[in-house]
Amino acid sequence: AGYAGVRADATEQESWHRANALTPGQKTVLFAPTWNRDLSAAGLTRERTVELLRGEREDINVIIKPHPHTARLRPDWHGAFRKAARDRANVWFADDPAADIVPFLRAADVLVSDVSSVIFSYLALDRPIILVTHPDRERDHGYDPQGIEWQWRDMGEEIFQIEDLPGAVARALADPGQFAARRAHYRQLLFGNLTDGRAAERIAARIGALGTGTEFNSVPSTRGLSMGSDPIDRG
Repeated sequence: AGYAGVRADATEQESWHRANALTPGQKTVLFAPTWNRDLSAAGLTRERTVELLRGEREDINVIIKPHPHTARLRPDWHGAFRKAARDRANVWFADDPAADIVPFLRAADVLVSDVSSVIFSYLALDRPIILVTHPDRERDHGYDPQGIEWQWRDMGEEIFQIEDLPGAVARALADPGQFAARRAHYRQLLFGNLTDGRAAERIAARIGALGTGTEFNSVPSTRGLSMGSDPIDRG
């Protein structure tokens, strides 16, 4: 069926920035870590999140979107993010655990994450991804080095020391095409050419075809459509 999100154009991205107290035209970094203690970048950045994302620069918008489980299972991390964002210009903290991540994906020029499934969703947008690898990852009961979250880490720059994060962000902003070939390879494996935001429409058409006994071929052309609003996995 394809990918449910869709690429935002520059005008829509700028409008979202303006509506959410971020500076339009500035580059935007989204920090969206998972919640597992020994896998998440969240416990490595905590109150220093904004400084680690911006480095020496102040001309970067920052969006902090914790995993939906973080507020309940890791309240210390959630509180640290709130403190990091408090009274900071051009920093947006998604305090509501139920907040939809799709608008943040569309607003961001770079994603910083770890092993969250959001890294795969963001592939559809063909924008840089920075992958933070936790030093204690092997302690997590769910750690599987054969999983695609570990096998596909060449989709972006992988860092093993959190102090390397500012440099990685700077490089991603300066050269967003650096890992484009690997992103394209994995995007094709996951989505094919179905990154137009019309997954829900295709699913509905297939269900309708089953009900009528007719053969399903395709949905109409995507030309002229605006941004979609289908939800994606929030992992």
